[in-house]
Amino acid sequence: MSVAVVAWHGHVFGTSALFRKGFPMPHSVGASDVINFNVLLLAVPTFITIECFLYGRDPDAPDALSKRVRRIGLLLCVWPITLLLFQGGYAGLVQRVANVEGWE
Repeated sequence: MSVAVVAWHGHVFGTSALFRKGFPMPHSVGASDVINFNVLLLAVPTFITIECFLYGRDPDAPDALSKRVRRIGLLLCVWPITLLLFQGGYAGLVQRVANVEGWE
């Protein structure tokens, strides 16, 4: 599975036309699209599913699983914030948060 993640990020099977400006519509699906979107992108969800299954088989799983879920939740909060800071700095982050509906 780790090879699939590296292959995706390394564009081993090429880059889909969907990621190019002005991609042709309608888009014709090629082998690169099938491999990239239907095979390589399944690596992380598969890993998480296997990990949760293995935790469920362990009798000490509830304590370990709750710690793991908190850690994964923290990562799910930290990485998007890091991306927003990288893309637009602190001002960009504040602007994105201010644009969320219902947050005045």
